[in-house]
Amino acid sequence: MLFADDTLRLRALDPADIDLMMRWENDTDLWRYGSTTAPFNRHIIWEYLKSYEADIYRTRQLRLIAERIDTGEPVGALDLFDFDPVNHRAMVGMLIDRAHQRRGYAKRCIALLADYARSLELHQLVAIIAADNEPCLTAFSRYGYSRVATLPQWLRRGDTFIDAFVLQMILSPR
Repeated sequence: MLFADDTLRLRALDPADIDLMMRWENDTDLWRYGSTTAPFNRHIIWEYLKSYEADIYRTRQLRLIAERIDTGEPVGALDLFDFDPVNHRAMVGMLIDRAHQRRGYAKRCIALLADYARSLELHQLVAIIAADNEPCLTAFSRYGYSRVATLPQWLRRGDTFIDAFVLQMILSPR
């Protein structure tokens, strides 16, 4: 089953993605939105790509690349993690490449990921988003995620801490 719209498609990771993954994983400006604290070298990423298993039921996680249909150019990555098949839910992560931000790709990625989640018969998706990540908060909210909780002082920013918001989308059946 292919998950695509008229502009983007989701695809599995490929060993050819090593340079792309190096760039994204080592972009220190993005570390503030997650929990990365050290750079990844080529060997680590190669081993990850080489041993990557796209069976979400076995590994409880899945990374997908969003790419433009017309050019095949990757625009971002989507993660389903903490997959819980018993309770039919998963956490969501998303990265849109800097060169492709503010072009509507985030909303398309969120919609395609929701379609994929429905194919897994998931009931809900949850994202934890930094309070200072307004573009991401806007994209998820516009697609139907609701803010259901605040995690006070969840993320460190230098000498201070900021809140993060828990956003949830209850998926309607296909």
